[in-house]
Amino acid sequence: MEETTCTNKLVEPLSAEEVISLRAVFAEFQGIQAQFQKVSGDQVGITKGMADYALKSDEKHLASAQILKEKQILLQRLITQSQQASQQVNTRMSALETRISMITTHATEMRNELSLAVENINTLKDTVNKIEPGSLVFAADDLYPEWDVTGPVPD
Repeated sequence: MEETTCTNKLVEPLSAEEVISLRAVFAEFQGIQAQFQKVSGDQVGITKGMADYALKSDEKHLASAQILKEKQILLQRLITQSQQASQQVNTRMSALETRISMITTHATEMRNELSLAVENINTLKDTVNKIEPGSLVFAADDLYPEWDVTGPVPD
């Protein structure tokens, strides 16, 4: 796979399908993340309510309240870990979006440069085609106007 140098870093070009796929995955991830945060918030509230109710009950419920409290702590740890993982994924996706944007910008610049080069080549072809065979393209005086024939050859 060909690599393009961009601001002193090697960047592998992404295909249009990869760009579209990454954007779709990112959008889907954000939707799932929003749903997960709502569910986890609801679940924490429900679990806390249940734990409070169990603690207010008589002594038979004390053991189940303790188990429920432990599960609530485990759930809170899971939520914290999930949020940290979500932040890491968001950071990575943001970096990928930046990279995609940079690659897209460079591709556009290269496309514009290529278009200009093609235009210049076509102009050069037209100019060359207009020159009649045997005619001088430059007048001898225009080649080295200040060059003394007996002096040193210019660099």
